[in-house]
Amino acid sequence: RIFNMGVMFLGVTMFSYLIGRGNAILNYQTHAQKVAEKKKQKLHALFQLYGVPYNMQKETFHVLRTVCQASAKDYSDVIEVIPPFMREMLDRYNKIKVVKEVDFFRDAPEACIAALGKALKQQYVAPNEYVV
Repeated sequence: RIFNMGVMFLGVTMFSYLIGRGNAILNYQTHAQKVAEKKKQKLHALFQLYGVPYNMQKETFHVLRTVCQASAKDYSDVIEVIPPFMREMLDRYNKIKVVKEVDFFRDAPEACIAALGKALKQQYVAPNEYVV
């Protein structure tokens, strides 16, 4: 009897532990995700307070998601310690990388891509807007 009780207790303990660990893994959120969720909740409360139309809310949340994703990849604290000329090189490289991802410019000469990369400026736009 005592052996059976011990085995049952051990089984229940192991089952509880495994369920708890599985739940913790499924509900894990990074700090950036938690901050983004708080921003969404505050923004939703603000929309409710002012009675903002649904289509405007939807566009705003789409833009917010893009901004939050960009800020989750924010390396500004690291970039601040890099010398200015290296910051400019990184910025130029990232812009050139964006230009090369566009099919139209894929086979363009490097000088053309470098000139386009130099002219690019970061800008956020709402969904379904045309960028010219």
